[in-house]
Amino acid sequence: MAGWIKLYRELGDKPIWLESTSDQRSVLMALLMMVNYEPNKWEWQGKQYECMPGQVITSLPKIAERSGKGVSIQNVRTALKRFEKLGFLTDESTNKNRLITIVNWAIYQGSDDEPNRQTNKQLTGNQQATNRQLTAIKNIRTKEEKNKEVKDIVEQKPDDPIPYREIIDYLNQQTGKSFRHSAAANKKLIKARWNEGYTTDQFKRVIDNKCQDWIHDSKMNQYLQPSTLFAGKFDRYLNQRNRTINTKSVSAEEERILELSRQRMDAMEMITDDSEFF
Repeated sequence: MAGWIKLYRELGDKPIWLESTSDQRSVLMALLMMVNYEPNKWEWQGKQYECMPGQVITSLPKIAERSGKGVSIQNVRTALKRFEKLGFLTDESTNKNRLITIVNWAIYQGSDDEPNRQTNKQLTGNQQATNRQLTAIKNIRTKEEKNKEVKDIVEQKPDDPIPYREIIDYLNQQTGKSFRHSAAANKKLIKARWNEGYTTDQFKRVIDNKCQDWIHDSKMNQYLQPSTLFAGKFDRYLNQRNRTINTKSVSAEEERILELSRQRMDAMEMITDDSEFF
C-alpha cells in the first residue's frame, strides 16, 4: 500500500462527486487508495494470480472498513452500483471476493516519469487475464454453496433482477404483516417503480418513512401496504423529511384517496394471478 495517488481538481465538478452522498465520497476515496499502483502477484492453491494497477481484489466488509466510521456494507454496495453506472469502475464479484477495476486508471495516474505507468492497451489485456483467473476462483465452490444457489434459482428466475422478495420481506418485517412477494398486484407495482429507475434502498426508505408516520396510528396503519406505498406517490414518500406526524393533520381527502387506492388494488388481486403480468 505504499506510494501515492493523484487527485484531479476537476473531480469536484463531476456528478460522481457533486451528486454523491458523504458516505459515497468516502467509498470513492477508499477505493482510489486501495487499488494497486503496480502489479501484485500471489500464489493460491498452486496457481499464480496477478492483480494489475488500478485493480484490487477485496470484499464489501473490507471496503466499508477502509471507508471509515459510519459507512455500512449497504452504503458500499449502493456506491459501487452507482459508480459502475457512471462508468467510473467495473465490479465483478464471486461468493467470497470481488474484483474492482478503476476505469482509465492509467490515464489519470500514469506519466512518462512515474514507475506505475500503464497504457490503456496493456491494462485491457491484463484485465482480461485477471478476469480469467477470477473465473477459476468462482468455480471453487463448496457443496453447501452450490445447494444454496440451486435454491435461489428455484425461488426466483435468474433472468429477473427485480428483488421482489427482498422488498416485500422488508415491508413485512417493518410492519408485522404478511404480504406475498409472489402476488401479481404486488409484483406489478414493484416492477413499475423499478423500471422507473428506483433502487432497493429507495423502496426500503419509502417503507421506513411511512412506517414512521403511520405505524402507531390505528387508522393509517392499514395503508402500510404495497398498493399505497409503491403506487403514484412513491417519489413523494421517498423524498419526504423524516418527522413525526400528528395523525389529525392527515386530511379527509387524503384518507379517501388512500382508501380508494387500497380497494382498487384489493380488487385487482382477486381477479389476477402471477402469470397475467409475468
